[in-house]
Amino acid sequence: RKLYGSEKAVQDEHLRVIEAGGFIIHPFSNFRFTWDMLSALLIIANIIIIPMDLAFSGDRREVASMAFKLISDAWFLIDIILNFRTGISVIGTDSTIIELDPAKIRNRYLKGWFAIDFIASFPMDFILTYVVGQAPGKSHKAISLLRVGKGLSLIRVARIPRLIRGLHQWEEVFNLQYDMAVSLLRLAYLIFIIFLVCHWMGCLQYMVPMYYGFPEDTWVRMRGLDNPNITWWEAYSWSLFKSTSHMLCIGYSEVIPIGLIDLWMTMLSQIVGAILFAVFIGNAINLMEEMDASKNAYKMKLSQITEYLAFRRIPVKLRRKILDYFDIRYTGRLFDEEKILKELSPGLRRDIIWHNCADLIHSVPLFEDVSDGFIEDLGTKMVFTVYTADAEVVSEGEKAFHMFFILRGELVIEASDGSFMREISDGMHFGETCLLNQELRRAASVKAATNVHMYTLHRHDYQQVALRHPDDKKRIDTRFAKLRERSSQYDFIQKCQSNFKI
Repeated sequence: RKLYGSEKAVQDEHLRVIEAGGFIIHPFSNFRFTWDMLSALLIIANIIIIPMDLAFSGDRREVASMAFKLISDAWFLIDIILNFRTGISVIGTDSTIIELDPAKIRNRYLKGWFAIDFIASFPMDFILTYVVGQAPGKSHKAISLLRVGKGLSLIRVARIPRLIRGLHQWEEVFNLQYDMAVSLLRLAYLIFIIFLVCHWMGCLQYMVPMYYGFPEDTWVRMRGLDNPNITWWEAYSWSLFKSTSHMLCIGYSEVIPIGLIDLWMTMLSQIVGAILFAVFIGNAINLMEEMDASKNAYKMKLSQITEYLAFRRIPVKLRRKILDYFDIRYTGRLFDEEKILKELSPGLRRDIIWHNCADLIHSVPLFEDVSDGFIEDLGTKMVFTVYTADAEVVSEGEKAFHMFFILRGELVIEASDGSFMREISDGMHFGETCLLNQELRRAASVKAATNVHMYTLHRHDYQQVALRHPDDKKRIDTRFAKLRERSSQYDFIQKCQSNFKI
């Protein structure tokens, strides 16, 4: 339902699967999701266990190893059969279409991942081992073929593309975003890849000398790890320590390479480690940037502003004021609120406007009895703005065009002759008379005592809203006339009469 948007769309897709016939599996069905998750766990087990089995397995673990490989091969051979009957996603011009035609599914799979999936699932090592084992004598060549047969089990590691395909497909289905949780999951995935490569290189550190019969100049022989009494866990631990030391380029471990086998394995580990380190750093930086894109956008914006101020040789004091303004205005994050609101549905846009502005508008006595539609329309016209401490908001004697709603902060109103002075703060407002009187001039100056966040409403915008709501306009005009009779100073400020939520 999350993918298709409604229950009806899900039912229609279900009918398409039934009409396709012939046991067709929808790629986003519950069965396919469960199968893919189990396959992912089995692939992870394969890529961890098989290299360890090649390097450190003994006769006692041979039966268990064979059983695990046979179960894995059987599972993924069944997976190949299911892939021939599973619908595929086809990206169209407008949307993604699920192709359910069996012939088209078969042709696309045969031309795509079939060869890799088949090679990774076919038990070639068992077949070669069985053929050589039936030979009448165990010559040196036969023993070498047995080793090759065992080494062919590494082909199963080619199932990794199957794991990546499944994870990417379900990531798109669930529409995962780059929020904190998903970024941390991706970081955990990256760390797992690093440990996996260290694990593989550790197995190789032991396996290559083993295939050469543990020559005298190899680190395994010098360390005494070829002794039959040494446990596989002890041998693996030392091998992992050696590979990790090489890959992190912090030394040659306890034994410096002497023979060519150790020399080449050490170079290989260091090269792989250097590449992996670079990949990890690049991906980690990218993830951190994606975790806080708005903060990074703000930093870029601030850098451009700083360069502009330097280019124009703006005085240092004014530069600080400008940079302080942007810091207060965006609080370290940059976003386009107007664009965000335009992209929302009308219902969601109304909810946000109501949350931001309803209490402020209701606090104005003129707007106490207006309709909800009037408040919603008026909220769309209100513009958010910020004034830093000591900034002049209104000058005495200037023509009035805006009404001000204080979200948070403190301002001081003062007349030049000292006849009028007042402090106002959160949830209060001033300048509403200019919405109804075109010739009004400010009776006093207003200055920000602290950093102030507030909304402004232009007279022209108010008049547009009032024309769309004639009944509300009539009530506002009547109420304005009554309030003017009570107070000669009403044309400047009124305190809010209701509770306000910041």
